[in-house]
Amino acid sequence: SQPPAAAAAAAEQLVDGEDDALVDVVDASQTDVLMAEAGAGPALAKRCAKRDTPARLMRWLVAPVSLDEFAASYYEFMPLHVKRGEAGYLDGLLTIAELRRWLKEGKFKYRQNVDVVRFDAAKGRKVNVNGAAGTTADAAEVWRNFKEQGCSLRVLHPQRWSDSLHLLLHVLERHWNCAVGCNAYLTPAGSQGFAPHSDDVDVFVLQLEGTKAWRIYPPQAGAQELWPRVSSRDFKPQELPTPQDVNLQPGDLLYLPRGTIHEATSSSGEHSLHITVSTGHRTTWADFLHIALDGALAMAAEEEPELRRNVPSDAMNHLGIVHSEVDGAAPDEQDPVDNRREELMDQMRSLCATVLSHLPVDAAADAFAARFQAQRLPPPDAAEQCVPVRKAAGIYVSFGGCARLALEDDFAMVYHPFENQRLLHMEHDDDAGAQHGC
Repeated sequence: SQPPAAAAAAAEQLVDGEDDALVDVVDASQTDVLMAEAGAGPALAKRCAKRDTPARLMRWLVAPVSLDEFAASYYEFMPLHVKRGEAGYLDGLLTIAELRRWLKEGKFKYRQNVDVVRFDAAKGRKVNVNGAAGTTADAAEVWRNFKEQGCSLRVLHPQRWSDSLHLLLHVLERHWNCAVGCNAYLTPAGSQGFAPHSDDVDVFVLQLEGTKAWRIYPPQAGAQELWPRVSSRDFKPQELPTPQDVNLQPGDLLYLPRGTIHEATSSSGEHSLHITVSTGHRTTWADFLHIALDGALAMAAEEEPELRRNVPSDAMNHLGIVHSEVDGAAPDEQDPVDNRREELMDQMRSLCATVLSHLPVDAAADAFAARFQAQRLPPPDAAEQCVPVRKAAGIYVSFGGCARLALEDDFAMVYHPFENQRLLHMEHDDDAGAQHGC
């Protein structure tokens, strides 16, 4: 990631709109190396998992852009469209035939695994055409809505059934050190499934079949803050400024930083199938400090008697909205200065400094990392990857970062993903995972 000064400068330029281009386009259609790696994703993911080289897979995903360039110029700041000119570059990840097979096998429940939706341009919003939530999706009905009603299918977490996507996401989780999600979007010809919106994750769009026209809106359009921590509401196009058009062909990649408002429509001649790979859900400094500050307050309250004293009985006579200077307005010249309020404010500042002096950074980092171990995918063929660390002690490791040691209540705890359930991956992140993509 960028150093703070560089990040601040980039953010200021992003907000000020000094660069007219909303999406940077890299034309890689003449790159021989990319042609040689067409369809290499599944095999490369397996090799990277075995050799513990996850960065190599990430390089393939954004190629020909280097990882250093991606981190410095695009990650969190700038949408990127890689035009590969090689339709088979992403082959082997997912096909429409697989989606149809899973649907016929009864794997999908409405709202939990599949959404049937379409965008109603007249109403300016998406329309759900689902059966009762939690009931098994009727294959014939879903396909009829797709073919005859112009409905898109959003398949949530296809990595639960696709071995190729399971392996891809497992390796990418090792690269990003956070949970990596995935949705699949199947859209009939000439249709749009979703209203303009933004997501609370960074999204990599991988175009697999057909073509899709995306509209990417300027940063902070729709009065959004920079890097929002929640997904947006659905917008109406007339609320938004002029977008930049991006046409995705099979094999192309589109990266959208968190908070980028977007919408997409399939071409009139054929269906479109793409997957979205998402990272960075609830991994902000605010999320980390939430854990750390909770711990600091608990530790400080145990060790500092001053924090265990009662709030003074007169405090509520000097604190609260009716006693504050609203919106920075100066107090009335006739009002006396509330010295008692200032005393209480000074006391709270001193107590806050005391709490911060107990900030358990390492314990918070362990808790943050342990949460990831609970969220991540179980590794495929984990037993085959294990190598001994201390043979005599029976200690083995599968890959770098496969476990996290933490101290909790004087007990050593080791968190790992080896007993995680693949069919429950992202189960507790559905509110976010169900939104990203188009």
